[in-house]
Amino acid sequence: MTTVFSARGLTRIHRDGADQIVALADVDLDIEPGELVAVTGRSGCGKSTLLNLAGGLDQPTRGSVRVAGAELGSLRPDALAQMRRRHVGYVFQELNLLPTLTGIENVMLPLELDGIPTATARARAGEAIEAVDGSGFAARFPDQLSGGQRQRIAIARALVGTRTLILADEPTGALDEINGEAILRIIRTRCNEGAAALLVTHDPGQAAWADRVVRLRDGRVDAVTERSDPRAVLIATTR
Repeated sequence: MTTVFSARGLTRIHRDGADQIVALADVDLDIEPGELVAVTGRSGCGKSTLLNLAGGLDQPTRGSVRVAGAELGSLRPDALAQMRRRHVGYVFQELNLLPTLTGIENVMLPLELDGIPTATARARAGEAIEAVDGSGFAARFPDQLSGGQRQRIAIARALVGTRTLILADEPTGALDEINGEAILRIIRTRCNEGAAALLVTHDPGQAAWADRVVRLRDGRVDAVTERSDPRAVLIATTR
């Protein structure tokens, strides 16, 4: 079994003139296939910084990040972009759907950028959208969708193709309880099928879906809690 995500001594320091702001300090973290790890902590504790470093959207000041066996710091920009398209799925707080593309076209885009023929990309995107129960609105543009529908399209884009690592930053923050629970159920199910996920949240209810909860404080790991059976949450909410 190959570790999907591994961080060692992960540190990110921002400089503001002569001042240094430590956003993340000496974080070690492994995520195996099938695991959902939740990262919690107060605002400004380093949660989003960890997520950005995990996906190669930012570079660490010190330390290393490996995704699907690849050391991100050693990859050329084109190889890093390819690795992200093939292995990493993002769910941003802002969702970042392209307004000029329909839902299915948004989901197709990373596949097409990776050279997959349009017909194949459309078929795979359709499967991902069906998995999140979004087929009924896949042909609409983002401004024609509700918040929950846009969220489902964003989840489908994160899951499409061969994505092995899902990174989600407060993925249910703008949703009501029912739609929020549906999104978490989708992520949990995908992990149960073999993917790995890193979920940033401030909500203990969302963290209850995880196998482990990592609490950050001032950029450092303050505590790690193992959950005995997070899949029981999935079972309970589908009864």
